[in-house]
Amino acid sequence: MADYEIKNGIGIIPEGTTNMSSCAFSAKVNDNALELQSICIPDSVQEIGSLAFEGCKNLVIVEIPYSVKKIWGSAFKYCEKLSEIKLPKGLEKICDDTFYGCSSLISVEIPETVKSIGDHAFTSCKSMTAVTIPDGVTDIGKGAFAMTGLTSVILPSALTKLGTSAFSNTEITAVEIPAGIKKIDFCTFASCANLKTVILNGPSNIGANAFEKCPSLETVTLPAGIKDIGFDVFKGCTALKTIYVPAKKADYYKKRLPEELHSLIVELPAEKKK
Repeated sequence: MADYEIKNGIGIIPEGTTNMSSCAFSAKVNDNALELQSICIPDSVQEIGSLAFEGCKNLVIVEIPYSVKKIWGSAFKYCEKLSEIKLPKGLEKICDDTFYGCSSLISVEIPETVKSIGDHAFTSCKSMTAVTIPDGVTDIGKGAFAMTGLTSVILPSALTKLGTSAFSNTEITAVEIPAGIKKIDFCTFASCANLKTVILNGPSNIGANAFEKCPSLETVTLPAGIKDIGFDVFKGCTALKTIYVPAKKADYYKKRLPEELHSLIVELPAEKKK
């Protein structure tokens, strides 16, 4: 099979390629990786291998055809000038580290077919201020959107798993956790400096440090059935004013929250039966 080539800044993929090999244009194995500026992947390609474009720091334009059904981990890791990308319909998972360190990435179009977003998939995409997570996504991995520029996020109702530090160190101002999530993991929203409002609808467990160092956090709404609240969940949340709990649940939560937070607990009115 012919080698992958770069000519005049354009990546050339061998004719008839169905599976792009790992490290195809990666800076790990290609001395001229920094010359790559654009690539149009032919519609014969079905898979993009791991680390395929890793470290191609001057890559700006990528066109991915609908024929691609799998993009392996770290495929575009550290593509620092990549500013936008449209992922193909039919893709079901964004693998671990796929866009890790793509610091110029502003826009990514995630197709409705995606069900899972892997660990650190978008970590350190500092220019990304918004993203639409499809309704069918059930799993967001650890650190998936950590250290991005996200200012808002809507979590899909189908979501059942939210990994450690998934949205830590972001710019989000509010978050509502859907009922399907049973656990908020360790540091999931830690160090979100602008986070003001949190609404939890369903988890039975909140991991340690989940909202630690969110100095703007003012209000938290808890559901009825949280069984376990970890250490230092709200440590460093110096602006916290109110923790809303369901009617007749104040004593229940006083047994689970540290004493210094007891005065912030406010019972919501009981819902009227229809």
